[in-house]
Amino acid sequence: MNALAQIPQGQLEARTAIQKMEDYLRQMVEEGIAEQTHHDATSDEGDDEADHLFGDNVYVRGLWIPAGNLVVGRTHRQARVCIVSAGRCWWSDEYSGGSHEVSAPWAAEFPAGSKTVVYAVEDTYWLACLGTKLKDSQQIAAELTTRTHDEYRRLLEQREVLP
Repeated sequence: MNALAQIPQGQLEARTAIQKMEDYLRQMVEEGIAEQTHHDATSDEGDDEADHLFGDNVYVRGLWIPAGNLVVGRTHRQARVCIVSAGRCWWSDEYSGGSHEVSAPWAAEFPAGSKTVVYAVEDTYWLACLGTKLKDSQQIAAELTTRTHDEYRRLLEQREVLP
């Protein structure tokens, strides 16, 4: 059996819940019920809300998340390290087994294929660190992330290699 098809049921349920949450939020924005206040690097609005830091072979994307706000990230093609350097938040992804409350200072490694949801209990500064030689934030988003797990899965199937 293809290893891609052997995803544990709990992980699939978490993945589906995250995607439904994102779809619902996008629908609320389209209907004018909610306002999207932050934009990712692949939107027409750009990514000016994020801080972009570059070192040798590393990119760090920092985002202030005001208390009471929810952020649904993109699916990352590679493992990354995320850091909460200020504030308190809840986060979840399909690999973590539920939601977790963390306070600054805090850091964790997130596996390739993860899509993270963050809810700021207090104003929170969330940093995501990726290994790359690229220096353009929009190119990084286009090449190192995908919008959905299905898009990520198709990439893996094309490579026929799991991360």
